[in-house]
Amino acid sequence: MPSTSALSVANKKRKCLSFETKLQIIDKVERGNKSKADICREYSIASSTLSTFLKDKEKIKAAVTEGTNHHKRQRTSTFADVDEALLTGKKQGCTATWACFG
Repeated sequence: MPSTSALSVANKKRKCLSFETKLQIIDKVERGNKSKADICREYSIASSTLSTFLKDKEKIKAAVTEGTNHHKRQRTSTFADVDEALLTGKKQGCTATWACFG
């Protein structure tokens, strides 16, 4: 039989924070008014999650300044050159006489 702590972890809902919220958390840590543990409790996140935010703070700040803060995750392509070629082809196809859907 699994332990009670394992059961509580299994039933816990995953929390998805926006880039804006992540930036607020980073700012609170940088200001230093509260301890990291207090900030983790306030936002109900693990200390490892906070460490990940701090490690990726430049990416998070860039996402907010680029205006992609309505997303919750930043997904990058493995093959950026292929994605760019597909997008260019789609744009050219839609401007040509082809019917373009989706």
